[in-house]
Amino acid sequence: MGLLKVYMAVKFHLLFWPLWASAVAPDKIRLSGGAHSCVGRLEVYHSNEWGIVCARKPNEATAKVVCRQLRCGNVEEMNVGFSFGQDPPHKVWLDDVSCNGSESSLFQCSSVNWGVHECNLKTDHFNINCSEHIKVSLADGVDRCAGRVEIAYQGRNGTICPQNWGQREADLVCREVGCGEALSFGRGAVFGPGAGPVWINDLSCTVHDTNIWECGRMMNRKCKDEEKAASVVCADHIEVRLAGREDACSGTLEVRKGKDLLSTCPPEIDLTDPDKICEKLRCGNATSSRPINCTGSNLTCSGRVHVSVDSHCYGTVRINHTGQEGAVCSNNWDLKAGTAVCKSVGCGKAVSVYSTQGRGPVFLDYLRCNGNEKHLWHCGALRPTQENCQHAAVICSDSVKTRLMDGHGPCAGRVEVFYRGEWGRVCNTDWDMKDSNVVCAELNCGKVLSFHQAPIFRSGQGRGWRSKVHCSSTETYLRDCPGGADWGKDYCSHNQEVGVVCGEHKKLQLANGTSCSGAVEIFSRGSWMGLSGASWEQAAAQVVCRQLHCGNAVSKEVKALGSGEVWSHWFNCSSTEDNVFRCQAEKVAKSDPEKDGFAYVNCSGSVSVNLTGSEDRCAGLVEVCLEGSCGSVCGRDWSAKESEVVCQELGCGKVVEMLDDFTVPSENTRPLLDFVRCTGNESFLAHCNLLKVGSQQCQKSNAKVICSDSIKPRLVGDEGRCAGTVEAYHSGRWWSVCDQNWSKEAGDVVCRQLGCGLAVEIHRGAYYGPGSGQGWVNVRACQGSEDSFSQCISPGKGQQCTGQAGVRCSEHREIRLQGPEPCSGRVILHYNDSWSPMCSDQWGQSQADQLCQHLRCGKTKSVHNDTTLQRYSKWLRLQPCTESNPWDCPLEPADCTGKTAQVSCTDTVKATLSEKCSGQVRLARNSQNERVCGGNWGMTQARVLCKELDCGTALWTVWDSRHQDNNTLDATVDHVRCNGGESLLWKCRALSIPPKTCSAANDITVVCAAGFKARLSEHCGGRLQVNLRGTWEDACPVNSKGGELVCKELGCGTMTKTQMTTVLTSNVSRPYLNCTQESKELWQCATQKTCRLQEHTFVYCSEYRAPFNPLPLILAFVVILAVLILVYPLVRLYKWAMVKINAMKRASKVSDSISDYEDINASDDEQPGTELERLASSERRERSDEEDSQDQDLDSDSSFTGGDVNGDVDVEKGLARLNSDKEDVYDDVSESLDEANPDEPANLQWERRDQEGYPPPPDLDTQVEYDDVEELLESGHSLSEHTRVGDLGQTAGGDGETLDGTGDPDC
Repeated sequence: MGLLKVYMAVKFHLLFWPLWASAVAPDKIRLSGGAHSCVGRLEVYHSNEWGIVCARKPNEATAKVVCRQLRCGNVEEMNVGFSFGQDPPHKVWLDDVSCNGSESSLFQCSSVNWGVHECNLKTDHFNINCSEHIKVSLADGVDRCAGRVEIAYQGRNGTICPQNWGQREADLVCREVGCGEALSFGRGAVFGPGAGPVWINDLSCTVHDTNIWECGRMMNRKCKDEEKAASVVCADHIEVRLAGREDACSGTLEVRKGKDLLSTCPPEIDLTDPDKICEKLRCGNATSSRPINCTGSNLTCSGRVHVSVDSHCYGTVRINHTGQEGAVCSNNWDLKAGTAVCKSVGCGKAVSVYSTQGRGPVFLDYLRCNGNEKHLWHCGALRPTQENCQHAAVICSDSVKTRLMDGHGPCAGRVEVFYRGEWGRVCNTDWDMKDSNVVCAELNCGKVLSFHQAPIFRSGQGRGWRSKVHCSSTETYLRDCPGGADWGKDYCSHNQEVGVVCGEHKKLQLANGTSCSGAVEIFSRGSWMGLSGASWEQAAAQVVCRQLHCGNAVSKEVKALGSGEVWSHWFNCSSTEDNVFRCQAEKVAKSDPEKDGFAYVNCSGSVSVNLTGSEDRCAGLVEVCLEGSCGSVCGRDWSAKESEVVCQELGCGKVVEMLDDFTVPSENTRPLLDFVRCTGNESFLAHCNLLKVGSQQCQKSNAKVICSDSIKPRLVGDEGRCAGTVEAYHSGRWWSVCDQNWSKEAGDVVCRQLGCGLAVEIHRGAYYGPGSGQGWVNVRACQGSEDSFSQCISPGKGQQCTGQAGVRCSEHREIRLQGPEPCSGRVILHYNDSWSPMCSDQWGQSQADQLCQHLRCGKTKSVHNDTTLQRYSKWLRLQPCTESNPWDCPLEPADCTGKTAQVSCTDTVKATLSEKCSGQVRLARNSQNERVCGGNWGMTQARVLCKELDCGTALWTVWDSRHQDNNTLDATVDHVRCNGGESLLWKCRALSIPPKTCSAANDITVVCAAGFKARLSEHCGGRLQVNLRGTWEDACPVNSKGGELVCKELGCGTMTKTQMTTVLTSNVSRPYLNCTQESKELWQCATQKTCRLQEHTFVYCSEYRAPFNPLPLILAFVVILAVLILVYPLVRLYKWAMVKINAMKRASKVSDSISDYEDINASDDEQPGTELERLASSERRERSDEEDSQDQDLDSDSSFTGGDVNGDVDVEKGLARLNSDKEDVYDDVSESLDEANPDEPANLQWERRDQEGYPPPPDLDTQVEYDDVEELLESGHSLSEHTRVGDLGQTAGGDGETLDGTGDPDC
């Protein structure tokens, strides 16, 4: 039973599956075969095919759903049958569709599966007639086959939203209205916007649809272009016009149906009445009543239509209609309509269209032109219903012009376009050779020679009109080339302007004279040619002088130059032109250069250039004088080519790049020239393209130039003119030359320019001392063959430079005194890489004074001949000259045997160290110490010093302020320079400086081998420290050999061990003993190393003795003391417990004694007194034993605490014991007496006891006080453990009385 239910359920779902389960978006329904879209046979579109819906009987609920889905209102009628038999589909899609009437779509109803049916294809059609009547029409066209698509629905005409409106939808509408296919369709309210609602805003038509209502829907969204209703022009649309004349209201009648010009009149329109034709054409009435024989007939209407624009070939469109002026609304205004206007006014075709604000009557709106109309009136249009619209405007091609500006002539310059009455620029975006060719062809300048996307001409002042021009080289005009954007919509900066030089470009100059007089030469097609003297007229000469800014033509003449290329044209000028190439040029007939000669002119003015604002005439601000005025040149477009011409004209060599901060006092003067452009080959700046300042302000600083002749090198320092620190005179001041990129080749250029031969040595880091330069210049890579050092200067400043360049040239001379002392000896000179002695015949007091001063040796002490030198290969003799140093005078070889110059100076100088072989470097000059400044100091200088002091080699040196001593010393020398072969430090070269010019931060410290020291933190063992850098420092770990040498150095025997400790810190550079088996002395191991960690080295030698260490004893004492402190409370507790136990035992014994006493009293044999005495004696013995035991415990307690009982402790213990004893004795005696004689009164008992020799007990009211016991102890009484209260007798009473009351108070 269960399986049967499942089977039936599956069968039901297969047969009656809801249609929406299979429906997809393209599926739709229609009523086909009826008069309109809301009546007909029900069909379904599924799987790209239309099919019918079968029904055996009408279903009102289903029909209701269909009418609702199709937006066709309510059901008016329905039936089943073959009522609409026009070509039904051959496919049955659905059968027995069952709806309940509430569905919004037929596909929500149930049916058998797609294509499954049991119906008769011919008879079981489901026909429905809904209440709505849908009608499609075309409105506001000339006829029914063109216009805005309108749909009559719910009693109102509405439109179709143009979104998704295309050719297929337009064809569907044209077929639906019976006008064939669509010729064109529009989305921009071509036939007006329409006044009704939008009935369709979503279109999805297919080739199977038969009407627009089938594939159109109304979605819940707003139409974006509601005012731009869809429109169409169908193939059966008929147009009528009068053609062949300027006036559109007269001419030959033409009839067009679609694209075809008809030769006979179509039956759809009556063209026999001329008045109706003129009325249809909006041209008034016919001037003749003769019937029209359709096409080819001439007709003249009463109306007149004249089209014009505001300006010549551009501006707002105006229409004069039979004497009344009006405008055209810009709705649907496009290039096709603009071309119709341009043709109407004879200005070519439209280049662009735009709209303007305007008022007044409007004749046309929503123009519909196809671009072939010869008159604007031939276009379809609407009569406007309002006048407050934007007016149509057009730019015709004949108003757009092209020119090349600010070149030498009309065939070179910045590309500009005249558009809407204004010259503007063309942007260089995508500009190429094809675009340039079109420009040159338009200007009759031949083919393009070159084009430049970077500005090479003066910047234009107009707006940017065009961008992204794409020419094919076939266009006649640049305006015909398509562009990437609308005219005037692209903005480009001045550096995006296009420059073009055409093949016919020509230039003008005056040769073989000055800038304003000479032979007229023309540059054409790559070469300069002399202007033919034939027909050389005064008017042309006047224009030549004006063009060259040279005033007026004073005279003109023709000279024969013999041979030479001739420009065989003559200029026909009116003398008012600003450029001779704008004059009409005509070719000279039968030109003969020998006969015709060459044209010359002499102008009244002159053009000169100078460099001002600096001390050097070859560097400064460019100043130009022309036409009676002088001024600067705007530096905006100034380049190296213009600078080359200036330097050449001034005879200042070549141009060099200037430094960024080169300024001159008159830099902000007002410029005279706004633009100068040269090729670099001109002889005069006047031959360049010079443009005077106009309305455009110069936004850059004025032009400046530095020529190579303004840059001069020099060598500064104490080494003479051929060695020293390099400085360069550049941009009006001296600069230090940065040693970055400094090379032998650059040094060669400097030495050669200074007349000092070639570079022998180059140095970095201010080797010859700091110069006096006010800034830095960089050196670029030199080849060594440059003519001037200026060619090695880089324009960038050496801001990151750390040192100055230095050089020693081959012509450098070095003079010295040869002898054991630095300031006396034979005069020798180093020249051409060899040392030579100097002849004495040119050495006198004056030369010796200069030499002693140069050598920093004071004054001359003596000068005489050295006769000991008898044989030598070459002496040198000085020749007289005016040089500041005599040894810079010319030299000649000579034989001066026995006549060698010898000089002794007054000063004695010796280099020392502040300690024996280490410390600060000092100069002992005449027994006075001086400091040496640390500039250029290094290990080479330190080795020379250590060798001079016989301290071995130099191990370490530094110059800074860390090791300066407390003495403030003047420094007299700086930048000591040694080559390592000197025997004395003083024989090294150095820079003399005034005292106190070197800071203490440059103090020099040197450690020689003999000054190297090592130490251990303890005697012969411990932490290793060495003095390598002028202070004691921890050494990096050493090997065993290093340890052996340390012990040997310190006299501590041999090494026993080394060890190392490590602290995790950053790496540091510290002394390192790198000893090998060949090392004999410890200093031979000394070096520096970056230790991996902060490591401390410990070395222990055989003589090391470990010091006594008291720490173990101290620790043992502390442990014992801690144990005693913990045990003491336990011992006290134990003693207290024992005292309690003993007291209990004593009480027990007293009880036993009393019992025994009672037994004795019962006996008659004994006497009471005798028994009493025995009892008392027994009690005293027992108590004495107990107290002895307690006192021993107390003594033991006292000994535990570390001493005898004394002081307050003794008194307190004695006082307690005596008071306790007094009470016990009294109680015992009283009890004994009562027990012996119970009937006898107490006073009689005590009297009898007294008679028997017993002392009376003390009164209980008399207490033993603290002071009593203290008095006894201080008086020397021995208060032992056996002392009892009764034994104190007469000594322990209070207030002067004894304890028994019998004592003398005064005792």
